[in-house]
Amino acid sequence: MKVLIVNGSPRIQKNSYNIARYIAGIMEKNGVDHEIIDVVKLDMTPCIGCGVCSRTGVCFKNDESTSTVKKFDPSDATIVVSPIYFNSISGQLKMFIDRFQSLYASKYDLKKPAIDRSKKRFGAFIAVGGSKGYEDQFTSAELIMDLYFKVINTRFIEKLRIPDSDRVNAWEDKATLDEVERISLRIIEEMKKVKQQG
Repeated sequence: MKVLIVNGSPRIQKNSYNIARYIAGIMEKNGVDHEIIDVVKLDMTPCIGCGVCSRTGVCFKNDESTSTVKKFDPSDATIVVSPIYFNSISGQLKMFIDRFQSLYASKYDLKKPAIDRSKKRFGAFIAVGGSKGYEDQFTSAELIMDLYFKVINTRFIEKLRIPDSDRVNAWEDKATLDEVERISLRIIEEMKKVKQQG
């Protein structure tokens, strides 16, 4: 079983960064193979909407994003953690997700998916907002994540909205960490069920 933990924050040692490490610790404790992908550390350039992947199913760019996208096919689960900026995910995470356009094109345009559609995968999204909670604070981010998980053939089973992190650090709040642990353990349990089913 392999879990990819995507940290969408551009900041080091802050909420999303530390939550991603907390999740990694839970995976380690439960003997689950895992990898943290800090998108800010990737050597990547943005999608330019050139349309090449709509004809070929692959991106013409040869950078770290291209190689990282390939890790999602053999994975069993993806947990994405992101700060909320202007009611959406971070710019770095959005740029990373946009580079999955090649998977979208192979799946929906060319009908020749570059990702195994028969494999069961599970996904969760943890969003960290700095301000106090308000209506639609997380809506745009969740819409993006819903489509993202569909593109990588992953069932979106959990989401966690964390507001007010400017006042209370999310990674130091017990109730928040308890929820993160619950989500992580559910992901592990769902993967185990699939493995037991053969």
